[in-house]
Amino acid sequence: MCLQSGMPLKSLVKKFKDMRFDPSGFTNNPQIPVAKSITDYVFRYLGLKFLPPEEKDEIFGPSQEEGSSLTPGDKSQVDDLLAELISSTARQENSEFKVAASTDHMVGITAHNDDAPPCGNCGTLMVKAGSCYSCPNCFATTGVCN
Repeated sequence: MCLQSGMPLKSLVKKFKDMRFDPSGFTNNPQIPVAKSITDYVFRYLGLKFLPPEEKDEIFGPSQEEGSSLTPGDKSQVDDLLAELISSTARQENSEFKVAASTDHMVGITAHNDDAPPCGNCGTLMVKAGSCYSCPNCFATTGVCN
């Protein structure tokens, strides 16, 4: 109705693009790979299809009509950066696992349960469980805290 009454498409595209609500996700359109909502997709499509190039550049930024602006050399740089990021993330997760595996699991318990009694069955330091204590090793309790 806005278009029929003479409102410029540029104003409508500025107003309704980037609206975010469900459903959202990936699209089959290479110019609009991800839509934040159906309204976002429709107005991006209308803007890319019917606006003049200078208005497209103003609203969407330069080189939107070509799709991807990566050259083949840029793609290899992106691939290299992505591989480096993945390997550094894997190394970080691996080192965190080693640190967690090497530390004694009772150290954290003793820091928070200085007044906890040892278990009568196995001797492990018990953990606060509500109003009583529970053994993390043999699951014995000092009261009714189940």
